[in-house]
Formats: sequence, structure tokens, C-alpha cells
Amino acid sequence: MFKVHPIVLATFFGYNAGVTNATGCYPTYNGGSFSAGSMVSATTITESTSTESCTPAGTGTCPSTGFRTVTTRTSKTYNYTCKTGPASAFCSQSAFAPNGIYSNQAWDRESTECSGVATPATPAAWSGGGCPYIFSSGTDYSAEDVVSVEGSAFDLVYQCKPSPVDAFCSQSGYEPGTSIHWELAWTLLGSCMGTIAPTTSPNFVSLDPAGGCPALYSSSADYEEGDRVSRDGLVYQCKAAPLSGYCPQEGYEPGTSIGSGSQTIEYWKAAW
Repeated sequence: MFKVHPIVLATFFGYNAGVTNATGCYPTYNGGSFSAGSMVSATTITESTSTESCTPAGTGTCPSTGFRTVTTRTSKTYNYTCKTGPASAFCSQSAFAPNGIYSNQAWDRESTECSGVATPATPAAWSGGGCPYIFSSGTDYSAEDVVSVEGSAFDLVYQCKPSPVDAFCSQSGYEPGTSIHWELAWTLLGSCMGTIAPTTSPNFVSLDPAGGCPALYSSSADYEEGDRVSRDGLVYQCKAAPLSGYCPQEGYEPGTSIGSGSQTIEYWKAAW
């Protein structure tokens, strides 16, 4: 007589039908830092017990009942891909490990088991050729600025989104590809290799002359859409509504910042 009583030690979650199965296993998950699109493999072990008859009863490993319990362990290895969007922030947390209880909140699992070694597919190359400068926390980024983020298999290129959300590109918590809110400020353009060829001569960005300087900025003035002010030799114009509502508010003074280093925040860019 043979009876099977399964005991599940690890849970298998439903796979994401949109995930394409690889031809082999990605690098084994072993903790660490991950971002959207990171690919790993993880093994889940299930244990089941069965009862089988044995003879002679009461001798050796055969109990006096004539039946003994046999434990069988089965391992299955699957590939996982770190989700995109805010959920990617959980991929580096141990509580959301690929084969853990909260795995499906951070990782997409392939539908079939994997074996051997897989070579991750490289995303389509971006149109700019080589890799732009590597993203650096604390740097002042503006709309359309492009940066690269190094990866284990390939580098990715991101572009700072247009105003007014470009104000977040320089802020902590919006680092491209790795932070929980990065998609609010950055757009993924594709992969890159090597470096961008230098120009034959320096490129200078010139600001259009604004004529005579308008009145100096005053913290007590009530500014509206289209109002112009001068500060430290530069001219600023209050943005269109509804962002113009920030122009007279404290903390949005043109050309100013709050904090220092990687924690520097420039709220003024949302208003001027």
C-alpha cells in the first residue's frame, strides 16, 4: 500500500504570462541590490511524505505496524525578473526574495523550470550610440538630460522628463532605475555600450539676452503667471497656472535650493 501526504515547505506563485521563458537559468539569487529588469534564478524545495509497507515488521527500519514513512524532497528552479515601476524597490529586500512568501509582489516568474545557464537578452540600444555620463547623486539635472546606469550585464540610458517633473531628477528617491519613484522623473531609452565620441570642439549653451534686468526678486511680492524677476544676474519668469501659484511661496525662491549633497532639492524649478 502506498499513500502520499504532501507537505509544502515553500509556496509556488502564479507566473506572469507576459514573461518570455529563457533558454537557461539566470545567475542564482543570493541577496544584494536589484533594480527593474534584473534577472535571477531561484530554487524552491518541496517536501512530501508517503507511507509504504515493509517487511519484516519490527526489524531494522520497519516498524512493528509493517508500515514506514518515507520523505521525498523535490527541487525546482525558475527564472525571475524584477518588476518595473514602484514595485522594483522591493527586489533588494530579503522579505521579497524570488522564492519567498511575498515574491509575486516584486518579481515575475517564468512559467517553466530552467536548466543550464542563460545569457540575458540586451535591451535595444538607444539612439545616441555610446553611454552618456554615469548618473551621479547630487548633480543638478534638467529636462532632456541623459545619463547611464551601470548594470551587471549591460548599461541602461535614462532621460530626465520635461518640466515640471524634471525638478525631481536631481532629488533623492528618484534615482533612475533604482529608486521607488524613478519613473515619475526619468524615461528609459535603452541600453548602451562604450562611450559617446567627444565633439571636435566644446559645445556652449548660451542664454538669450533678456534686455534690461527686471525688478529684483522680493520674498514679499505677490507674483503671477508671466511675471519676470532678476536674481544674481539671471532672469526668471513665473510659469503658467496652476504652477504659478507657487511663485510667491516660501521655498520656491528662484535659483535657491534646500539641503546639500545628494539631499539637495530645488523646488523653485516647479514654479519658475
